[in-house]
Order: sequence, then C-alpha cells, then structure tokens
Amino acid sequence: MSPQEPLPTPSLSDPRIQSGVKSAYGQQVSRIKLAQRLISLPDNESRYQQLRNELIQSYAISETELLQLAGARANRAKELMVAQQPNLAERINIGSSKVVSADQDGIPLGVSLGSKK
Repeated sequence: MSPQEPLPTPSLSDPRIQSGVKSAYGQQVSRIKLAQRLISLPDNESRYQQLRNELIQSYAISETELLQLAGARANRAKELMVAQQPNLAERINIGSSKVVSADQDGIPLGVSLGSKK
C-alpha cells in the first residue's frame, strides 16, 4: 500500500473481523446493547456494518484532539510537498486550523496561496 492510498475498509464478511467488531462494540458501547443488536439484526454483513458505524459514532473526540489531528495532517502535507520539491521548505507556512465538515470524499485539506511583496 502506498502512502497516497486511503486506509482500506475491513472486510465485514470475514469472521475474524466480525469477531473483532463485536468485541470492540461490547467494550466501547455496551455488552447489553451488543446482545440486543445480535438478537434483533440478521446475521449478515449489514449487521456488522451497523455495529461498526455505531462503534465509530460512540467515540468522543475533544476539540483539543481535533486541533492536534488537524495540525498533524497539515504537517504531513507539508512533509510530502517538501519531499517532492525541497526548495518549498522555506516557502510553506502552516496557518491556524479551521472547522470544516467531512463529505463523501473525506475531510478537505485547504491550501491558500499568496506571494511576498
């Protein structure tokens, strides 16, 4: 896998992945809610997709953690650009993070261009 590729989505038809999703759901969300879901949802890939989605939604991420993640993404983007064009190192500045929402393509990384006068 190259650094440019997104992380792969796990195969929810794989029994090992299903077991991992159930285990994580029971620990993070609730074992009682897991039991309810296992009884009420048919045993198919959709069940594990729903469990995975609920598990992801259960994670609480603080504003500070989001800002740290945004800073890390910006620094990584700069590293990749400088790796391709080392002369850009002095010319790329990282600004403050802005609040945005993810869409179907993920979270946008904004770039502003300017010039020295």
